[in-house]
Amino acid sequence: MVHGCGACGGRPGGAGPELAAERGPWGRCVSGQHHVFGGPLVALGIPPFVWEARERLRCRDDPDAFFAEGIRPRQARALCAECGYLEACGAYALERAELVGVWGGTTTGERRALRRRSAEGLAAAS
Repeated sequence: MVHGCGACGGRPGGAGPELAAERGPWGRCVSGQHHVFGGPLVALGIPPFVWEARERLRCRDDPDAFFAEGIRPRQARALCAECGYLEACGAYALERAELVGVWGGTTTGERRALRRRSAEGLAAAS
């Protein structure tokens, strides 16, 4: 997917090797656009607080670990254990049922169960 910036030609690989040093781990080109698999991060549902963070975040450094099949709750908590965005990321994912993978130290199944229990609690209260 081309985003139309002139600096990298709209490709995650950039206009040439001279730009490689200026791209970050997620393929941020010199124009400030973010690329992942040829598209902007926002298209994947990545929250701005993640891609704007100045500190290293494990989810940016190794995104594949967060989307591996069969991740258990204990593994999810371990992946996010030292992250300063744990609560914000978990809340972000709870609001977006379409997100899969590990978010805020929770698995897709855990978030589904949390949403179901919340809905059942609201229904019982009314």
